[in-house]
Amino acid sequence: MGSDVKMDFKKLVFVFLLVGMLSLQPIFAAQSEIKVYGHFPTEINTLNAGDKADIDANLYVDNEREGGIILGCYITDPNGDMIFKDWDTTESARQIGNEVYYGGPATFHVDTTGWTPGSYNLKIRYEGSIYGKCPEAEVNIPIYIKKRTAPHTSQIIANITKIGKNKLTVQGLLYVDNEIIGWRTRGFYVIDSKGDLIAEDYAVRSSGVTFDTTGWAPGDYDIKIRYEGSPDGEWPEAETHLKVHIH
Repeated sequence: MGSDVKMDFKKLVFVFLLVGMLSLQPIFAAQSEIKVYGHFPTEINTLNAGDKADIDANLYVDNEREGGIILGCYITDPNGDMIFKDWDTTESARQIGNEVYYGGPATFHVDTTGWTPGSYNLKIRYEGSIYGKCPEAEVNIPIYIKKRTAPHTSQIIANITKIGKNKLTVQGLLYVDNEIIGWRTRGFYVIDSKGDLIAEDYAVRSSGVTFDTTGWAPGDYDIKIRYEGSPDGEWPEAETHLKVHIH
């Protein structure tokens, strides 16, 4: 009888210990994943030596994008030596009305000037949250650097997006090697039929500018959109023209 009581007591203690241990374990462990893609150029697995690449990365936890997350970017050369490291933060989502707008990804600006041709490794890593909500994550992407055989080409593609009462909106997008480039200054110049410059403006972040046409005489105008080239001379200058008639 006494031995049965002792046995039941041991079983009861074991059950309590088991329940306690299970309560400390999450029922479903969260899964973290880093997704990487090229901003410029869009293909980052193969780059020409001297290319400037913008690499974007986002963290997803259980398939939901996470904002306010610090990601690290590390690149090692063919000898295994680290030649690049940087950190950036993903932007948090914002809700406006019933719509959710996600901010930008973590972006890393990589300049391959001076890199020798060969196989490199790109690693994007998240160290995990302090309280364990978001587990650590890492992704490795092979990059092959090849010798550049041709110079860069620059091009501006422009159009008039809106003509309204006393308003003229002109868009001018810069392309380098057929890839669209942001954050580069472009000048917009309006020249009248006499060849005089009557208005000018500049765009860096936005794709274009809007002119106030109040006081412009009716007639034909030439709009010049120009990129002066990169300071180091690697990206050449570019220019294009649009014709517009003001009534």
